[in-house]
Amino acid sequence: MKNLNEMFVALLFVVLASLATLAVAEENRVTTIEYENGDVYTVPENENVFVSTQDNLFSYHPYQKAVQFKKQWPTDKVDKPIATPNPNPAGSHEWCKAHVPYETGYSFSDQTWERHCDTNNDREYGCGDERFDASDEGASCLTTTNTTSSTGTAKSTGSFTDVDEYGFSQACADFDTDQQATFGYISWQQICDTNNDGEYNICDYYEPTGSATFADIQYNKQCSSSDGS
Repeated sequence: MKNLNEMFVALLFVVLASLATLAVAEENRVTTIEYENGDVYTVPENENVFVSTQDNLFSYHPYQKAVQFKKQWPTDKVDKPIATPNPNPAGSHEWCKAHVPYETGYSFSDQTWERHCDTNNDREYGCGDERFDASDEGASCLTTTNTTSSTGTAKSTGSFTDVDEYGFSQACADFDTDQQATFGYISWQQICDTNNDGEYNICDYYEPTGSATFADIQYNKQCSSSDGS
């Protein structure tokens, strides 16, 4: 009985010693390797790393009828660099402001600009475009800013799509139609001059209500002919 107790104590000691060895090994386990050039390699849990000053090392692999030695080469594994996200990706507010459309013809970037930036199709990025209005600079669109043209006529810097309760757009009315063969003029034709008569008037924007209002009377009087004149 005494020998049995001694064997049990000895076995318990071996188990505890093994557990302690494993705990120390886990505590001292190398999790990262830092190279002199600044590269870092994170060691996975199922991978062992051996550090040696020898350069001619082999691993031993016994089989049933043979033994194999495999040459061990220094590892060149390093962690993949963390990609730095682009702070201004294509289609963002800052990208839309910086992009110059059609500078090199018609490119894929111009397609992105048209789709994500120039949402009101006036061939410029600013007030009236969804992404611009939603940005911090969108607050400036709440006030009307006027500039003076070379002829001294006040011109609105608003968008063609900025309209009042009757559908009237001050930007359409102020646009200089002498600027033909430009993207601005093409946009003006598409958005403002809906009846294609070469001018912007009530026939282009007003929707008659059928009531005897001043606007309806003016619309019926001015737009009774097919050309809206």
